[in-house]
Amino acid sequence: MESIKKIGLGIICLAATLSFTQMVSAKQIDLENATIELVNDDKLIYNGLEQKPEINVYVKGELVDSSLYTVSYSNNVDASAYYGISYEERVNKVLKNTDFTVNYQKLLEDNNTDDDMSEEGDIDYEDLVDDGAFINEQKPMPEINIQGVGEVSGSAKCYFTIYPKSITEKDIVFDTSNLTRQYAFEAKDKVPPVLIRDNGRVLNTFIDYVPEYQNNYNVGKATLKITGENNYCGEVVKTFNIVKRKISDVTIKAYYDKKDNLIVKCNTGSYTMTANKEFKYSVKYLDDGSALVTVEGIGQNYTGKEVVTISKEDNPFAEKYITKAEIKKAKKKKTSLKKPKNVIVRNVIIKWNAKKDVTGYQLQYSTNKNFKKKKTKTIKNANSIVIRRLKLKKYYFRIRCFTEIGGKKYYGDYSKTAKVKIKK
Repeated sequence: MESIKKIGLGIICLAATLSFTQMVSAKQIDLENATIELVNDDKLIYNGLEQKPEINVYVKGELVDSSLYTVSYSNNVDASAYYGISYEERVNKVLKNTDFTVNYQKLLEDNNTDDDMSEEGDIDYEDLVDDGAFINEQKPMPEINIQGVGEVSGSAKCYFTIYPKSITEKDIVFDTSNLTRQYAFEAKDKVPPVLIRDNGRVLNTFIDYVPEYQNNYNVGKATLKITGENNYCGEVVKTFNIVKRKISDVTIKAYYDKKDNLIVKCNTGSYTMTANKEFKYSVKYLDDGSALVTVEGIGQNYTGKEVVTISKEDNPFAEKYITKAEIKKAKKKKTSLKKPKNVIVRNVIIKWNAKKDVTGYQLQYSTNKNFKKKKTKTIKNANSIVIRRLKLKKYYFRIRCFTEIGGKKYYGDYSKTAKVKIKK
């Protein structure tokens, strides 16, 4: 009757129940009844190469010379065990990470095997691993096969365990340059990649390790946890920073709709920002009819100010503000009188400094310095006038500019008063 016997750490063999240890000749050796032992009980750790542990073979308690059999190995590169949680839990953990597009169903199918690892019926593979480790049932077990040579008949096989390599080992190199910089808020999960090498070989995401990002949407410190997968185990935690996005780095549109309502829209990529929560704005109308819209980033994720100009042609209120500006400008126009001259009998020549962009001038004169009982003259297209038939008295003069806008006159301030005494 056959039984299962565990020999050393990490090996199960099919062996016959033996009760004698005497020497046997080659013709008497049948490897179907052999026991296989690993010479070295040290753990075998994944290294990307074929693992070929040295063995001893015993028949009826006696060591069989290695020249009497051949040894072959299969499934002896990849790790056959893993640590932490069951395979189903590991798959679900991967499926929950939606930051990457991977065909997980195909991944599972590719990892599945039709190899009948339980053909012996009674083998408990969990006997092959230490406490805390699990056999990866999606992969065939590493296997050792021996075959008799010459007069030695039969064959035998046994299984052994290859353990995953920890990603915390010194020869695992992390290129975290993408994590050292600061990332501006993007209105989506930020997932900067990390390059991991094992003795120069670049590890594959979701095959060799699983990245998990946390707190990687809003401004603040984000966390990246890297967990070894399949041939690797262990965890490494890294952090990176997300900072406020400057409003100057978003797309801003400011315009008037058909009902003359001001519309301001801000977008970070395809994300539409919320007014009064993520940005606010104010508008200032200029004298030339254009409008300046100042947009300010607010809230947790935006900062800074940006000014957008709406042209005169796109501003439905342009004429209104142009008129206001022109009126304001007209009211600031001011000229000055030159000294009046009594050159002809009872006549006075009045001259002033001409001004651009005015319609004309309004001149007032009176014998009262407070201009009671004043007389007024309107002059256009000239910068002098002769006042005739004055009395032999002292006269006071003042002048101001006026501009006609929309059929209405707008006056500037009066000049300083000038005076002259009529003597002849």
